[in-house]
Amino acid sequence: MYYSNKESHVTSIDALCSSVNKSHSALSQSDSLLWHCRLGHYLLDQMHHIPTFPPHISKDLNVICQVCPKAKQCRRMFHSASTTTVLPFEMLHVDTWGPYKENTYDGFQYFLTIMDDFTCITWTHLLVMKSNALSILQHFVQYVYTQFQACVKIIRTDNVLEFLSKDAKDFYTSQGIQHQTTCAYTPHQNGVVERKHKHILETARSLLFQSNLPISFWGDCILTPTYLINRFPLPSLNHKTPFQMLFNKVSQYEHLRSFGCLCYASTTKPGRSKFDMRAFPCVFIGYPFGKKAYKLFDLQKQSVVYLRDVKFFEKCFPYHNHVLPSAMPLPTVPYDYPIFIYYPQIIPSTIPPSNSDLLSLNLSNFESSSADILPSPCVSSTDTVAPSSPSSVPCVSHPTFELDILPRSSLTPAATDVIFSHHLFVGSVLSLSEPSTYSQAIQDPQWISAMNTEIQALVANGTWEYMTLPAGKKTISCKWVYRIKLKADGTIKRYKARLVAKGFTQKHDIDYHETFSPVVKMATVRCLLAVAASRGLSLSQLDVHNAFLHGDLHEEVYMRAPEGVDVPGGCVCRLRKSLYGLKQASRQWASKLSEFLVGIGIAEVKAKLHDEFSIKDLGTLNYFLGFEIGRSDAGVTMSQRKFATELIHDSGIRHIQSSKQHVTPLPLNLKLVPDDGELLDDAEYYRRMVGKLNFLTHTRPDLSFSVQAFSQFMKAPMTSHLHALHHILGYVHNTVGQGLLLKGSTDMKLQAFSESDWAACPTTHRSITGYLLTLGGAPISWKSKKQATISLLAGGC
Repeated sequence: MYYSNKESHVTSIDALCSSVNKSHSALSQSDSLLWHCRLGHYLLDQMHHIPTFPPHISKDLNVICQVCPKAKQCRRMFHSASTTTVLPFEMLHVDTWGPYKENTYDGFQYFLTIMDDFTCITWTHLLVMKSNALSILQHFVQYVYTQFQACVKIIRTDNVLEFLSKDAKDFYTSQGIQHQTTCAYTPHQNGVVERKHKHILETARSLLFQSNLPISFWGDCILTPTYLINRFPLPSLNHKTPFQMLFNKVSQYEHLRSFGCLCYASTTKPGRSKFDMRAFPCVFIGYPFGKKAYKLFDLQKQSVVYLRDVKFFEKCFPYHNHVLPSAMPLPTVPYDYPIFIYYPQIIPSTIPPSNSDLLSLNLSNFESSSADILPSPCVSSTDTVAPSSPSSVPCVSHPTFELDILPRSSLTPAATDVIFSHHLFVGSVLSLSEPSTYSQAIQDPQWISAMNTEIQALVANGTWEYMTLPAGKKTISCKWVYRIKLKADGTIKRYKARLVAKGFTQKHDIDYHETFSPVVKMATVRCLLAVAASRGLSLSQLDVHNAFLHGDLHEEVYMRAPEGVDVPGGCVCRLRKSLYGLKQASRQWASKLSEFLVGIGIAEVKAKLHDEFSIKDLGTLNYFLGFEIGRSDAGVTMSQRKFATELIHDSGIRHIQSSKQHVTPLPLNLKLVPDDGELLDDAEYYRRMVGKLNFLTHTRPDLSFSVQAFSQFMKAPMTSHLHALHHILGYVHNTVGQGLLLKGSTDMKLQAFSESDWAACPTTHRSITGYLLTLGGAPISWKSKKQATISLLAGGC
């Protein structure tokens, strides 16, 4: 269309030019995006710097690429924390690490780090299970208040479940603590303790490589750096050390030695002869908590010891000079750090000090006592490993001196009863030291008290009388056995020392006659629980103190006096009551109890039992013989959760995660045969695992068939059997909390079910039979077993 009007003509030309410019701009932006894609999403604002790049391509930065944000968007920079603390323990940074692929020699696989924001002082705690972290944190908060009169105001953690549970939230609320957590996948927000982990691990690796110790010593390689780092000057503290910030005292370094070096510890054995060795070789592995001593690994006894008289050769490293065989047994010392005192979980009745009060306190008074509460380590009987001769390596020796790491406190009386560690705080009670000898036990007041309690019970019971050994008579020996009794949750119940006679030296028809005594069957226990659930009866638990000591002894038995007991010269103990370890002890106790129960009937059972045997009423039944008993409206539950957890821990497959491969005890259609694969080098592991699985079947009928299959190859297990065993262990790992529910049914009908898998055994063609008995619908007895003979097909002739 043509316009004759000049004004209209001009207007149309402008509109046409505007349209052309818009089209060119859109085309240029399209070309920019095309080249941006061609160049692998290169930066738009940098493309024009490319030589020979087409000049007409737009440099417009408003071009939108929908791919770049998905592929390249970065997180915003984290700014410095705005929270500033002015007092010790106002804020704690807490984090866990692990599990590591291999446990320490004392059974740990995690560690927990607690760091004070104000002083930067750090505590490291080795953990058997991650679930222990909350318990340690609770006791640590209470400890801080008791020892320092300081209240924790803020605890910062990541989003691990242990610190987000209901119990954790209740704890924070009761103590008035603000709990801060990081955002999901944002560990940088707890960067203080993350960096501390990095520092600890870097130092730990250095110590491990320096010493060349086996990887099972990684726990000591973690604890030692924590002790050292607390004595390093920090720029953020004006080049003061965390130890100095907390105690207002300059750190001492004279006692420090090279980790993993060779040393010789002076022997302190009582009765040492003139020609006995005066020292034995060890490896230095750390600074023990609460002892004026060094922590050493005895190369001869393969055990951990704590001694003060030590001569060091800091340029000699035995594990560098000595090539260890791959099958060398690792030390089996249980947890060798002290059990921290467990404070009651209550709010202090006294009013906490104000901030101004805390500001006026002199931190030099906050020092720890050196009270010795460490249990002695267990000495194992493993093979001796001696270091190779260090003569070819130049060694530097140091004079021995008394190591005084922990100063005493004069601030409060409570400080003299509890040890404060500026490098380590340990609250785990799942792996504890049990001495194996009397000489070890007398080093710890807990065990001394336990032995005194046992002797008092023996004397009060009239277990023996002192007399001269008659002519022609022989004595038997005795020994102390030490055990730490645990509750269902794994915490300490009590320290128990038991005097046991060495009954294996008894002679038949001289020291004993009959030995049989009845033992309860688990089917009977389950039957009683089913009846109680059906009738709504309460379940109580009683414990007879020193039960075996109540049995009357009819034979003439003489025993040498136990260690630690003073007796008249030349006298021995004539036993009047049965004693643990005697061949007839269980029979005599069963006879005594049976006679008494039949005599009293069922009236006032508890009172009359107490009058006769001195029993302890344990209250409602919840845990016995390793079985956990629960009660609800649905009935009675019976499980072995704790035992199953320990089984997985002992198996070494804790890294197995839940997967569809372990939804059944064995893979479908798997047939185990005798000679499939290679013979196992270590059959003991296979046998131990199968034995523990067999005990687990007391509350897990679903494992019975598989366990009977594994039990057929105990003599010569093969690699195929071990692979199948790992499968069932993975299944147990995924179903660790399963157990029995004995329903409270009003119809107490006894029913039996039986079935056979004909010719199921591929080698013998014998059938596998299984049966199940229920009482009121509750399973009370079951079994899976291969038949003794080859049978014809059911219904055949």
